[in-house]
Amino acid sequence: APDNPDAAIEKLASADTRIVSLTITEGGYNIDDHSGAFDSSNTEITHDLEHPGSPSSVFGVVIEALSRRKQRGLPPFTLMSCDNLPHNGDVARQAFLSYAKLREVELADWIAEQVSFPNSMVDRITPMTQPEHRQSLHQQHGIDDGWPVVCEPFIQWVLEDDFCNGRPEWEQVGVQLTNDVAPYEKMKIRLLNASHSAMAYLGCLAGYSYTDQVMADKRCAQFIRDFMDLDVTPGIQQELDNVAGIDLEAYKDTLIIRFSNSQIGDQLQRLCMDGSSKIPKFLIPTVTAAIAAGQNLDRIALILAGWMLYLKGDNRPGHQPAIQDPMADRLKSAVEDESQWVTRFLSIEEIFGPQLKQSRTFNQALKSALRLLKENGALGAIASVLTDSDSTGVERQKAIS
Repeated sequence: APDNPDAAIEKLASADTRIVSLTITEGGYNIDDHSGAFDSSNTEITHDLEHPGSPSSVFGVVIEALSRRKQRGLPPFTLMSCDNLPHNGDVARQAFLSYAKLREVELADWIAEQVSFPNSMVDRITPMTQPEHRQSLHQQHGIDDGWPVVCEPFIQWVLEDDFCNGRPEWEQVGVQLTNDVAPYEKMKIRLLNASHSAMAYLGCLAGYSYTDQVMADKRCAQFIRDFMDLDVTPGIQQELDNVAGIDLEAYKDTLIIRFSNSQIGDQLQRLCMDGSSKIPKFLIPTVTAAIAAGQNLDRIALILAGWMLYLKGDNRPGHQPAIQDPMADRLKSAVEDESQWVTRFLSIEEIFGPQLKQSRTFNQALKSALRLLKENGALGAIASVLTDSDSTGVERQKAIS
């Protein structure tokens, strides 16, 4: 599409194309996480609305293709989001319809009536391609590929069965078709993705580079398991207990094994990227649920404190990479002044919403976590919030029950 937008549009507009899948990252939908509003002031959106025939954004390309199908009397395609965000199909529907309404109301009405936007949950850890991946592929198979995709053995794809123009028989190859994806995506996002963010920032502060290095440290491994058992599980277990195909304890056991896989080489820097898009979806729901339930806040506060120090550049051994985040400048500005950094940080409502900054309990927990990290380093801070080994099972069982 960047090299030849019209060729991409024509491919999408072809009658042979029945499903268009999207993987444009959590922050790629141009939707405010809290207000749900579409950002029409975005420069790419402004350009595409003025030049609909030569678009540069995913919204412009897809809507122009749907416009051509409508003009040619062709049925529309299904627009299938595969991104890691709650209700991704609903978010896609909101974003693309918002853009379409700005362009042409009649076209937007046709899309709203004709196009399917199924929700989906894709679970497979896929690290960034490294030079050694290309070298290995060449040495083992004689194939020169500029961008081979490396992934773990585990795979799960849960998909809402809502397609306006047919679909392959994916259920024959292990895809789980359902009427409600929400429980599956909640389990994955709050356990896998939130744990990824936890080990990313705290792991980087501890001097680690890969997830398996973090999990090889017994303190970090227990911290991640405690976070899943004591912080996340109480807020989701009742909802997930009777859902077909979900075994919460088995899934958590599997995550520990997957995170520890040394063959994957999953970089912490990949997981550190785009925190402003990930944290609101992966971690904040657990934070708000824990506050409401009066749970211990030490671990989840330490995760956010780790993100703050990562943004600030403190306690990070070795090379300090650039922060890769669409809100990087604003985030770094919020953590500059330590005398008011908790207040300023939690005041970013696009990430934390309007309520979190008003919780005195969480404000105090975050201040304490920052102090722990500053005084003891990441590994010392992690060790100080671990459950006692003798009481871990009792505390877990108490939290779960």
